[in-house]
Amino acid sequence: MIVSEISPELLKKLSTDCLVMQNHHYGISPERMQANQELAKFFKILTTSVDEYNKVYVSTVQAYNYPVTAFQWHPEKNAFEWGPKAIPHTEDAIRVTQQAANFFIRSVLITCMIVYVTNFIVKQVLEFH
Repeated sequence: MIVSEISPELLKKLSTDCLVMQNHHYGISPERMQANQELAKFFKILTTSVDEYNKVYVSTVQAYNYPVTAFQWHPEKNAFEWGPKAIPHTEDAIRVTQQAANFFIRSVLITCMIVYVTNFIVKQVLEFH
């Protein structure tokens, strides 16, 4: 889970400081997401954020049974984009980018390993029979 990848110190700062670019205006509210039975069964809400109109929206979700995580914020911009002033470039903001990237890389590697091992086992079983 992405939240468990981020240090407790950094998680606390994420709840109080602007450490990621949030440039979204049409997010789904937690109440609306939970009211949709299909979405509520599929995704767990990990984080929420407040938009410029002071409306709370779902900003990070993770699938219960699949290796799917979705962000409604921009973890990649802190370290790599230097245009808009809304993109934070503090050391902590860069740490968020790195820890999010580490999570995604680890998720991809685990998924690839599962697919490889599964294919290997299936091949061995088929060759045995």
